Amino acid sequence: MTPDSVSHVLRPVSVLFLLGDAPIHPGLFFAPVIGLAVWWAGEKRIWVVGLMVLVTVFSWSAAVSTAYWVFENEDLKNLIHSNIEGTPVTGATSVIWLITGFLAGVVGAAIMVCGSAFVFPSFRGFVPIATTTIMGGLTGLLIYPFLAGWNETVSLVILFSVWQASVGACLGRWLTIDV
Repeated sequence: MTPDSVSHVLRPVSVLFLLGDAPIHPGLFFAPVIGLAVWWAGEKRIWVVGLMVLVTVFSWSAAVSTAYWVFENEDLKNLIHSNIEGTPVTGATSVIWLITGFLAGVVGAAIMVCGSAFVFPSFRGFVPIATTTIMGGLTGLLIYPFLAGWNETVSLVILFSVWQASVGACLGRWLTIDV
């Protein structure tokens, strides 16, 4: 199968999760990992595992949608360009790229941790929500090389693997705490 045929097959799934033409591949790979982690952590209710899989895919969907919205938002671009006077356009563009990655990472991580809080009391507090969300935002900054035109495959693999590992580690940390 070529990447185009995989995208064609997954297009209905992308529409279901409100992604439009965005790729859904990393969300589909990350979701079963989260589901297995929840299972291995001792949660044997299948509906909870299923819920966490859905929360994971929806968080991926929301993060991608946020990135597209921020990146294509003309009002934000005009605001940033007007407030960065005397700097080259590339400076303002870099700021937009960084805001895009940070906000997308925050949204994805926030949905993950808040979705987890529905069934796991250890996620219901400022510290779990803040640490996971901040980690998501900081690792979301790794979208910069992709938007800057570096090698697309390498930069996206780095972004997705680092974001998923760091947010997954935060989730795992709070999942293993008994409340």
